[in-house]
Amino acid sequence: MWWRLLGKTTKKFCSLSQLFDGKSCVIVRDGMANGSQVSLSSERDFHMRTSAKKVLGLFLMLLWVAVAQGCQCGVSLRADPEIGPRQLKTDLPENALRFDQVQRLSQTKPFVLYNDGTQPLNVISFGIIDDPEGIYAILESPSSQKPFTLAPGIQHAVSFSVRFRARRPGVYNARMRFFAPSADNTDEDGYFYVPMPAERGKFGPLFDCGDALDFGEVPLGQTKELTCEVKNAGTAPLLLNGFSYKRKEGNTPSDFAWLSPELPLRIPPDGSGVTIRIRYKPSDFPPGKDEGIYILET
Repeated sequence: MWWRLLGKTTKKFCSLSQLFDGKSCVIVRDGMANGSQVSLSSERDFHMRTSAKKVLGLFLMLLWVAVAQGCQCGVSLRADPEIGPRQLKTDLPENALRFDQVQRLSQTKPFVLYNDGTQPLNVISFGIIDDPEGIYAILESPSSQKPFTLAPGIQHAVSFSVRFRARRPGVYNARMRFFAPSADNTDEDGYFYVPMPAERGKFGPLFDCGDALDFGEVPLGQTKELTCEVKNAGTAPLLLNGFSYKRKEGNTPSDFAWLSPELPLRIPPDGSGVTIRIRYKPSDFPPGKDEGIYILET
């Protein structure tokens, strides 16, 4: 029989030698104050005591074997090649998803998340933080599989895509946060972060010719060319992708012609500009009025 011996220091406890040498002592069962007096007579059969000692010896030996097998005393589990690390990683430089110098209203970028260790790890949840205006949005993710398990190796990576959409110029610094307490490279709360710095620049064309190119009077059969310099008035590169022409007044749309530059082109935000050359050739008689608009696609 096995007793769990608990109590205060004023109580008398039984030693193993007392139990098997037939001496009297007080046994406190499960911490109860009213113990039971147990007397084991030394006149008991020698063989009974010998058998009990053998049983106790066998029990102690089995207990020692169980403890010895369960204890990894002084051994680092991560150093064991059978255990191995669990490391979250992305295919991004410095694990950061950067939206630098965004020129359009929105921009979408992809990345993959994978386990760079040797043992599987679980991702319990993920989401975007530090985004009070809701400028960032996750467009692609394994959301239907939360939580999900990442097996070791980039071949088992999962794909994400994030959209950045800001109407106002500024600098933004949201983060994507993954809760993966089984990973080795998280913070003390079990989170792994992907920074998403973004800059929405200010951009827009500035025409040094004002609102209109006035060709004045041009005789029938003659041509006239005028130029207008376009500068970037913003803090981000300006892209001119193309143009379209809309006739407001006149007989034919071919009276005005775009000569240069060829589009698309990029104007950096350094004060430089490009020169646009437009040709006018009247095609009707008697003299009339022609008016049109070139619409730049940026």
